[in-house]
Amino acid sequence: MVSSGAIVSASDVTVQTISGAEYDLRRTAILGVGYGSFCFAPIVHSVTCMWARLLPSTSLPHVAFKAAVDCLTSFPVNVSAMIALQVVAGKRELSLKLSEDVSAAISQKLWPAVSAGWLLWPPVIMMNYKLVPLRYQVLFPNCVSFWWNTFMIW
Repeated sequence: MVSSGAIVSASDVTVQTISGAEYDLRRTAILGVGYGSFCFAPIVHSVTCMWARLLPSTSLPHVAFKAAVDCLTSFPVNVSAMIALQVVAGKRELSLKLSEDVSAAISQKLWPAVSAGWLLWPPVIMMNYKLVPLRYQVLFPNCVSFWWNTFMIW
């Protein structure tokens, strides 16, 4: 959880630094802790452990199956959470309109983000399940997620 939070936080700090905007610690905390630590980390950990128990094989057909299932199930959930927390992080005040704003943002941004992610994540996931030792199978996508999250936050 800590590494995921730190990596997502680093992505946000990178975006804020490059954009030249005044640094917003609150935004980094919401995205890093809220998304990185409490959403991304548990999902990646749970999915990785599930596959290790249910389908430990690293044959190409099994790895491709795992990647396809991950990309069609947990990936859209993760992207939706990221989009929602970006909306929350951009608000100075919480209001009843927040749920409408979150819903509108997800409706507008989910498909473009998921379809872009499907260009990156299937090969990453396949390499992860095929080549990376189990004890590093959460850390590897975490490291790749620095670039993905920088793209998503931008």
